[in-house]
Amino acid sequence: MTNYSPPSFGSFPQGQPQKPWTGPPTNASASGGAMVVFVIALGVVILLLLTCAGALVGLYFFRASASFSEQQATTQVPTQVAPIPANIPPPAAAFVPSDPARVQWSYLTSPEGASGSLRQVDAQNWVETRTDNVVYQFSEVNRTGDFVELFDVSRMLHVRLYADHMEWGRGDSWASGQAGAWQQAAAESPVPLPF
Repeated sequence: MTNYSPPSFGSFPQGQPQKPWTGPPTNASASGGAMVVFVIALGVVILLLLTCAGALVGLYFFRASASFSEQQATTQVPTQVAPIPANIPPPAAAFVPSDPARVQWSYLTSPEGASGSLRQVDAQNWVETRTDNVVYQFSEVNRTGDFVELFDVSRMLHVRLYADHMEWGRGDSWASGQAGAWQQAAAESPVPLPF
């Protein structure tokens, strides 16, 4: 048997000398022109693709804005603000307030930014309606010469309505609320009795 040893790196068989690598053998004049033509053709293809893509994106946005304009043209904008929902109990037909000067208390701005009023609907019950369509029910619990005190059981909240402001409280703690005033209640025609 003979001893076999693999050739070492950098050595060539048959004793050929090592030359530095310069790349694959090419004909410089022929491949240089072909490379220039290839790069130009590739650039033209990329430019055409980008132009087509831009046209498609533009067409998409044009159609989207056209349909939006058509939708706006067919949508009628209301000229007035919708009235507050009519889920307020109507006043009792026989209700005559004992203090007609303090039946409706109005305010221009609540802490939430809405305006509204509190209106007495019968001898015991009041309703607060606001421009943001919020409605609260109250029961009258006290009436003095200075204020009318109401209670909202859903929020466990007491409210005192004074001539120029509101106070609210829970338990023994009271805080000053928004400014407001007693207003003349809108005259309502009496409901005829069925008998």
